[in-house]
Amino acid sequence: MARMRWRAAGSVAGALVSLGGTAMGQPCSASWSGAIGSPGLGDGYAGPMYNRVEGGVAVLYVGGSYTRIGGLATRGVARWNPATGVWSAVGGGCYSTFSNSFSAAITGYDFGAGPELVVGGGFSTAGGELDTINLARWDGSSWSGMPGGQPDGAVWAMQEWNGRLYVGGGFTTIGGIAASGIASYSAAEGWRPLGAGMGAGFSPAVFALKVFDDGTGEKLYAGGRFDSIGGVSGFIARWTGSAWQQIGMGVRGAVTFSGIEAIGVHEGKLYAGGWDLRPNGTGGTSSVVMWSGSTWSRAGQYLGGRTTSLLSWDDGSGARLYAGGTAQPNTAQLARLEGTVWVTVDGGMTEPALPPATFPSVFGLFVLGDDLVVGGSFTQAGATPASGLVIRAACVRCAADFNGDGVVDFADFLAFLNLYDAQDPRADLNGDGVVDFADYLEFLNLYDAGC
Repeated sequence: MARMRWRAAGSVAGALVSLGGTAMGQPCSASWSGAIGSPGLGDGYAGPMYNRVEGGVAVLYVGGSYTRIGGLATRGVARWNPATGVWSAVGGGCYSTFSNSFSAAITGYDFGAGPELVVGGGFSTAGGELDTINLARWDGSSWSGMPGGQPDGAVWAMQEWNGRLYVGGGFTTIGGIAASGIASYSAAEGWRPLGAGMGAGFSPAVFALKVFDDGTGEKLYAGGRFDSIGGVSGFIARWTGSAWQQIGMGVRGAVTFSGIEAIGVHEGKLYAGGWDLRPNGTGGTSSVVMWSGSTWSRAGQYLGGRTTSLLSWDDGSGARLYAGGTAQPNTAQLARLEGTVWVTVDGGMTEPALPPATFPSVFGLFVLGDDLVVGGSFTQAGATPASGLVIRAACVRCAADFNGDGVVDFADFLAFLNLYDAQDPRADLNGDGVVDFADYLEFLNLYDAGC
């Protein structure tokens, strides 16, 4: 392997001769990190997650159904500081005293006095405060209810869009206003229903909300388990801001419990996952379906069980679509779409084979910095012990492998030089905002260091 240390007095010609060698780059391989899940959950499961900066520190909020997390006694929602690894309570959490409870959605919204944390789910109180049933806001020091009133059923999904907070779930009214499963809030107008909302169905609910532009303009996509929404038949439709629209020929189910539980966006396409889905006009049953902008199609092979989470993430080797679920033993509850095939991610999520083990599940996926956080009910990720929470740490790509082919050679020099000559910002290797000779020297030293 030819190597060189660039000196200011060296000639460019000499550099080119030395750059003629070849070095193998380190394989880009993500890995499991169990720190967030040790001790992790004491019971129950983790699901929704949300990241925000507080006091200059980026913290992660984790929801779900539990009474203990990170060695801390608290319920429904807790906060984790990635810098210190310390868990802290959020005003006592969200819970019910005499029944099971859960938080299913976490987001942020500015009600007029600055951004606040909003938590939705199925609970009777947040921090013991009155009028916080199923939907509550945290201002950093205390819990309070919604200014326009509370929903009369569980909240499963939330999304801010065009200044309004959209809420989906299994409720029939919110703030005393009839709103079948979906409504929006603004300080100026309070709660507003979205047309007729959900139609009939088996235990109907809106489980997923996502803003997406398929080329026809940005709209809010809503998926769930219902016969129709806003008069549009099937498990998914989109809201323009004033009316509901059908999406292609729509999506239905194969069994009574079928429904859409997750919506994700990857490489300009919208994906929906759930329980035994059937795109209208196509054959077969699928766990995940894709909307191309003109047609629905199956995405990958049938996984079985329920697909509960979909997220696009780049582990350092390129962006892929990840799917988490439950009762999916063939992919161990966590899979990555490679072309048209779902493959298990590094051993997936497992539990001991003997009682008191429960069936492992994934209920939440979240990108934190460069890494992927996985939440659910499990005790291992691959061979890494992790109780209900684990981080998939992105690989560190070799900086000298400029074209990303796994080999450091003259082709990387040419790739860098082309960008350098074009004054492309990607050639600003030292990050000073200027593409100049200092960046050229930086590349040569990176090449010399190898991988």
